[in-house]
Amino acid sequence: MRYIMTIICLMGFLVTNVTLAEQMDAQLNMAKRSLATIETKLNNIKRGDVNEYNRLTKQLDKAAELLKSTESKAHPGYYNSVQQYTALYQSMINMAQDWQSNQPSNSTSKVNSSVANNQSITEQTPAAVDANAILAKYQKEGRPTLGNYPNPSDVKQWAQKMRSLMSTELQQDLALLKQSNIAASDAERVSRWIGGEFQQQIQQDVRSQLQSFNSIADTAAQLASQINKIQPNDKMRVFNFANGENGQTNYSNLEKGLVASANAMAIEEVFPKIADPNRQAQIGVIALAQQNFSDMREQAKQTATELANMPKKQKPKKQSAGIKGIEQELWLNGRRLAHLDKKGSIWMNSSDVGDITGDGTIWVRSSDLGSIEADGKVWFRGRHIGTLEENGRVWRNSSHVGTIDSDGKVWISSSATGEIVPFNEEWKRAAIIYFFTDLFDE
Repeated sequence: MRYIMTIICLMGFLVTNVTLAEQMDAQLNMAKRSLATIETKLNNIKRGDVNEYNRLTKQLDKAAELLKSTESKAHPGYYNSVQQYTALYQSMINMAQDWQSNQPSNSTSKVNSSVANNQSITEQTPAAVDANAILAKYQKEGRPTLGNYPNPSDVKQWAQKMRSLMSTELQQDLALLKQSNIAASDAERVSRWIGGEFQQQIQQDVRSQLQSFNSIADTAAQLASQINKIQPNDKMRVFNFANGENGQTNYSNLEKGLVASANAMAIEEVFPKIADPNRQAQIGVIALAQQNFSDMREQAKQTATELANMPKKQKPKKQSAGIKGIEQELWLNGRRLAHLDKKGSIWMNSSDVGDITGDGTIWVRSSDLGSIEADGKVWFRGRHIGTLEENGRVWRNSSHVGTIDSDGKVWISSSATGEIVPFNEEWKRAAIIYFFTDLFDE
């Protein structure tokens, strides 16, 4: 139906998040004046005046074209004009149907002929609409979904579909629900859900998906920042980051972060109001680290060969964890969490809860219960409970629980909520306090 499609087309421009008002341009101004004139003439038209009726339909066509071409679609008057257009269109349909049912057959023929020639009114009955089928599109099970490993193209298509459910498709469905074949109670129920609660759920779906990508990208950006600070001549640090399984893990995390950043950007292109202004910079940092890391992995291979060819030294009975005896304060969420003295004593809430000595031994209430080994493994009561990697990543029971970066910032759940003061590249004792605090509740 031509007029129905015109209405839908006009309503499609009314996106849900437009907030900026603008000046009314000439097209919108002329459309408003034309609609007012048509309304006046329509109220005064004589019954059976087919010529005047068809002149008004042509004027209504011109008003529709003006509404389509206006650039003032954010102006409040635009929405009012679209509503006025819709009302006039419906009034003219009702008028033609009334004339056809009450006038003599020869007059009815003239109306029908004029309507057909000008294509001003369609006599087609609207197709049957299933209100529940419309509702199903907006329910959780019916909304667009993403696969487990999407690329930016997949994500952008998904975001565009979600955006459509919040704007153009929503307006089309609301218009369809006004058709006469739908019970008023069903139309009201479905309209209320698809225009209310489900809109909030769709917005939350978009934000949750963006946050999921952000979490992966932020973790990669932290790692990238550490990698980019490593000097090429720091052979052992390069080796610890890039060699073997640890190197493969770091490389994989950078790659995942780059894809996640690109996926997040795809959502932000469709929903610019929730875009991260630092997205391009984040991608640049990760991409640079990925390039640097490729060189580091080659360098790590050479270092591994050199280490393998070195004369074997007798392994001492106990390797030192290399913990420096310095005094530090540990801060978390703006409050002091603990104080560590030079001897390794741990003070929390004015109480001495234990010690971590220079050789890595963990003392709790004067009992030797665990240790930090030279390879970074954390043991407690004879059980391996975690690992402190040289890159600052902290693992507990096979789960990555946080990171301490090269500036002494403590990252927990993708946020830098803690800080070691002074840092001086001593962080292993602090890592135990931040991520294994419960050990001192013995």
